[in-house]
Amino acid sequence: MVPLPFFRFPYSAATPEGIARVNALGFADIEFTTDTNGYLGTAAGMTAQKAVDRTLRDLAPGQIVQMHVGTSDGSRRALDAEALPRIIDALHARGYRITDLRSLLAD
Repeated sequence: MVPLPFFRFPYSAATPEGIARVNALGFADIEFTTDTNGYLGTAAGMTAQKAVDRTLRDLAPGQIVQMHVGTSDGSRRALDAEALPRIIDALHARGYRITDLRSLLAD
């Protein structure tokens, strides 16, 4: 399997030097434009609805939404997975379409 030419720095800790190194390896640094914060979990006061609201508040063409499978508090409740169907429905209702970064690669 050939890796995609995209890279995101952990915690978005990109630096000019880091980006230059990633680019030299043939990867493009692609960062998110908004984060649902679902990873914070219910212990931090997050809910699936708050994750939806954060995504829609920052809605703009070209937005890249960062979502997580788990939470930082170690709970098994994946708020982003719970929020995702609502986010998709809301995006479609507003006329947006969801795409994959691979669609940016044109022959």
